[in-house]
Amino acid sequence: MTENKASFTASSKALLALAAVCLAAFGLSLRSRQLLQDDWIMIGANPLLHEGLRGAWRLFVSGYWEAVLGGGVKVQEYRPLLMWTFLAQTSLHAGVPAMHALNLLLHFICCWLLLLVLRRYLAEREALFAALLFAAMPVHVEAVVLLTSRSELLSAALLLGAWLFLEDPRRTRLGPGLLLYGAAALTKESSVLLPAALALSDWTLHGERPWSPARRRVHADLWAATLAYLGWRQVVLGRDFHGGQPYFTSRLTALATLPGFYLRHYVWPSVSGLGLCTDYTKPLIPDGSFRSPAAWLMLAAAAAALAWSLRACLKRRAWGFAALGPALVLLPTCHLLMPLDTIGAQRFLYIPTMGLAAVLGAGLGRLGRGASWAALSAVLCWYVGLSAAQAAAWRTGAGYYERACACNPVSGRAMSGWGASLLSEGRVAEGTARLRRAMALSPGLAAPYYNMARLAWQKGDAPSAAAWASQAVSRYGGDADSWTLLGAALDAEGEEKRSRACLLEALSLWPQDAEAEYDLGRQDLKDGRARAARDRFARFLDLAPDDPQAGAIARLEEELSGAPRR
Repeated sequence: MTENKASFTASSKALLALAAVCLAAFGLSLRSRQLLQDDWIMIGANPLLHEGLRGAWRLFVSGYWEAVLGGGVKVQEYRPLLMWTFLAQTSLHAGVPAMHALNLLLHFICCWLLLLVLRRYLAEREALFAALLFAAMPVHVEAVVLLTSRSELLSAALLLGAWLFLEDPRRTRLGPGLLLYGAAALTKESSVLLPAALALSDWTLHGERPWSPARRRVHADLWAATLAYLGWRQVVLGRDFHGGQPYFTSRLTALATLPGFYLRHYVWPSVSGLGLCTDYTKPLIPDGSFRSPAAWLMLAAAAAALAWSLRACLKRRAWGFAALGPALVLLPTCHLLMPLDTIGAQRFLYIPTMGLAAVLGAGLGRLGRGASWAALSAVLCWYVGLSAAQAAAWRTGAGYYERACACNPVSGRAMSGWGASLLSEGRVAEGTARLRRAMALSPGLAAPYYNMARLAWQKGDAPSAAAWASQAVSRYGGDADSWTLLGAALDAEGEEKRSRACLLEALSLWPQDAEAEYDLGRQDLKDGRARAARDRFARFLDLAPDDPQAGAIARLEEELSGAPRR
């Protein structure tokens, strides 16, 4: 009884310590009120999150991006379980802080589950040190603070839960493990690498082969579940994995570039907390070439590290698995298996750094008792300070993009985002200057022209708005918002025919464009097409029930239809 009580007390203290570190490192995200980057697209502008059960079904049978942006998107991802969490919170009228609170809770759950996993292989103090370090790592800011990076947190929690049920040959629970694995696959695609990680673990940590009598059932069922998931994904998306417009012109260029990128922008920031960046847009990272001795040196170093880790796994050294097992989830982003539209991202490191935390925690824990706690305290203070500073800066769009421009001053995309955020805060002169700087950095980028068009439209300058919007669509014709704004500006200038063509183009790109439906309804009403106008207004109300104009439009629709709207 006394031993059980002591164990419970130790576990309670460990959980409290993990919660305190998570809150200290990332708690300032709870004060965020804005949706940044993809958060605005996937959450703020997603009409399916307001459709209840109907929206849940549509999220299940459509791609991650297709549900919002239509079928023309180049990135092919399938994450219905992730989107269901946002649907649930939206249905409960949870605000942005509540969404951040769930992200923070998921991060804490991952730290706790990691502690449970590591207790199987490390001493109690070493496992706790590793979990505390993982909880505070500055490289996790993007995963925890950006809402749509919940895919990393949720998939990691589900995979850790599946691991606890499936990994130990002596106490395997296949049913719950498969269920959690399937849920992880519906959250993020890289989860399908769990069977490979488990096979590596079987040999390295337990001396078992995947086809041994004790393990063959587990692996057979895991691979059957994987094939079922991939088959359903193919049915929904209609194509294989695809990550958008390729960042590299060839796989050879990727092979020459990535080893140096991983060392400078993945390994060093993960360990030190320094050199973090959220925008790697070209030309920040120049393409590598095997004409350069540095490329060969980096490739040789990477090959040596890989060979050393594989040798450790073959010799059943636990650190070899810590280095390779979690890092398997980076395979889909290595540009060698499929094209990807970005060279990398901090959020990709959430699961791989579990192995790093385990190695660091074990190293610190093996120092003398006093020295180990002193060293841990110093590292935690360093990590927490860096994480909290970045989480504080990301409470606003301007703060986020200012940080992005600081690490990548040649990114027109980040500069454009900074300018747009400054405009939203009423800092017009500063915002305009940033947008013009973005145009100079990336002349082919449409976003700064669109934001200049919005500014002119808000000032009531329809001709300037039309001119800027025309520039935007000439640079990128796939943005529905630019076409909608151009249509509205042309309509204000009396060019109804051109306006209507622009609005219809916007709807062809994004059928959920409520503003385009509303503007087309106004034109129909003005031209005497009452029935068409009524249908447009009804569609607008379905897409934007919370719009400030919804009440007035509902009354107008009732007048046109002759029946109250239900």
